[in-house]
Amino acid sequence: MHTPTSRKAISTAPLLIQLNRHQVSARRGVIFSGASGTGKTTALTQLVRAHELATRKRHPHDRPRPPVVHVTAPPAVTPKMLAIESRGLFAGARGRQIAGRFVVIPAAPFSYATTGDEDACRGLVGTPEFMLRLHEHAPGTLSAMSDYLFHRTGGMIGSLPQLVRGAAVLAIEDGSAAITEELLEIVPVDFAAEQSERLTAPAEATGRRRRAAWCSARSPTPSRPTSTTPPAVSPLSRRRL
Repeated sequence: MHTPTSRKAISTAPLLIQLNRHQVSARRGVIFSGASGTGKTTALTQLVRAHELATRKRHPHDRPRPPVVHVTAPPAVTPKMLAIESRGLFAGARGRQIAGRFVVIPAAPFSYATTGDEDACRGLVGTPEFMLRLHEHAPGTLSAMSDYLFHRTGGMIGSLPQLVRGAAVLAIEDGSAAITEELLEIVPVDFAAEQSERLTAPAEATGRRRRAAWCSARSPTPSRPTSTTPPAVSPLSRRRL
């Protein structure tokens, strides 16, 4: 899944790697900076993948050589770390040293302002769709819904796989084996995506989603007889819907 952030990283990091060769000290690095869900982990994964493929292509017979070591280590919080975090990463003597050795690649929610942004979004949506194994799902369905998916996720890259995977699970469970907008409407997204969606999605789409969630949550119970007469809706409630 290539994003603008990952493309920037892949174009920047190889030069830094070459500059670091035979460098005794003051080696250069890359910092991915951005809010949660903007694609920092995705960009890092694509970067190390590209580096590993390039290294193995350059040294095809050096199989024991590990081009990349990826370690996930949650940091132990200490008072010193909290002090650094409160002052800012680049504050103080240590911060100035970090700022002088690292390139910062910002990560932000996806944009949909230009034709180029729309094309990039369709390409991004096509990646998880290619990996779907649903028998009745027509290729290109999600790409055609890129406008809806952008507004639904608020441009948060990390929310897109969750939305598509959730709809795929529902498609398997109901036997349809195809993702539709109706199934996507039922899948909940994270809070960050919801907040971004309020700034990007049309009001009509938000109201339709509330109605879909209300309908999917209703189910008749033995203690409560069902009725074919729709419940009365006050003018105030109708405006909220």
